Amino acid sequence: MTVKGSTRIQKYGFLASQLYSKELTSLNFYKDWVPYSYGPHSMELVHDLQKCVEQDLIEDNVEITHNGRQLHIYSLKLRGRSRLNKLSQDYGEIIKNLYEKFTALNRKSINSVLKDIYEAYPNYTVNSKIKQEVLESTDKFIYEKLETEELNPEIKQKLELIQSGGVKGKKYSPSEYLQHIDNLLED
Repeated sequence: MTVKGSTRIQKYGFLASQLYSKELTSLNFYKDWVPYSYGPHSMELVHDLQKCVEQDLIEDNVEITHNGRQLHIYSLKLRGRSRLNKLSQDYGEIIKNLYEKFTALNRKSINSVLKDIYEAYPNYTVNSKIKQEVLESTDKFIYEKLETEELNPEIKQKLELIQSGGVKGKKYSPSEYLQHIDNLLED
């Protein structure tokens, strides 16, 4: 799984801590959530993510966006997938549920993810720099904004296909997905 953006990583961690608080208690899962510039934020998660990069579990690639900002793109490396397989054996149902939730969230725009969190957990939005913009935005607005910029025709066609709801893909269980990735890497 690849996750684009530190903000998205933070929101996934927050959702996991909220939705599976009982199940994750024994893991001492992040409990230091505070309202921050873009909603809930955990410094423990920041530190752990950096440790995972240093331990060669996660790859952190940086892209420069069209407005000159850095976008971190996090991907599981081979060692990270091995660790995930171990966690799947110990916490199978939780890992499976989180995988499915995060896969679905990865298909949504970051604004849509933020909007869902901002509406469900308003106490964590008090310091948000973008609260009003997020709460007033819609995915349609985001697509319209994208369409006003000069897009590669192939990208524009794919965005239109996504908008139409005509995109269908295979759903993988966590173990099937890891096997699929392993097969791709072997090729």
